[in-house]
Amino acid sequence: DTFDAGVLSIRAQARSLYYNVMLEEETIRVEERKIASTQKLLDVTQALVKAGKSAAIETMRAKLRLQTDGRLLRNATAARDKAVLSAKNFIYMPLDQPVHFTSSLQFKPFDLTADRLVQYAVLHQPQLSTLRRKQELAKLDYDVSVETTRPALSINGTYGYDKTTSPDVYTHQWSWTGTANWLFFDSFVTRDKVRSARHEGIEK
Repeated sequence: DTFDAGVLSIRAQARSLYYNVMLEEETIRVEERKIASTQKLLDVTQALVKAGKSAAIETMRAKLRLQTDGRLLRNATAARDKAVLSAKNFIYMPLDQPVHFTSSLQFKPFDLTADRLVQYAVLHQPQLSTLRRKQELAKLDYDVSVETTRPALSINGTYGYDKTTSPDVYTHQWSWTGTANWLFFDSFVTRDKVRSARHEGIEK
């Protein structure tokens, strides 16, 4: 269970790092489209100002918007590079080694309810399986501790048959014996063991 938990943790981290790289790539594409749109807006605004259709201040506003979008694109590029370096560091790959991420983002509808997710996690999570096993072992330890003070019963039986041919004599014998043993006093050793086993089971 511990090994499976470690493998699942590595896979989850790898997916998360890869997703961050793909997400930042998509962000860069969005910012590039925004800059292209802002550049067209600036060209149109400059043409309108030259034609006397708009005030000169509109050109300055369009330039400021273009500068803002350019800064957002540079921030997105830096975030993408940071995500790539994090992914390389996760797989112990040299940071100066070029790498190309080929997978693309896919968006699919997620129609599972929260209860279904919780039920699946309870059944398949290795940590919970380990805890359940510890609880079962703790219960067995508790039962073993209690077993000492329980009465022990034993029953023994014998049966005998004898036949004499001449004259015909039949002899039947049987006997039954039973014993019961019960620990009357053990200096509270069993009580302390039961209490310890119960506390360990609660902690587990």
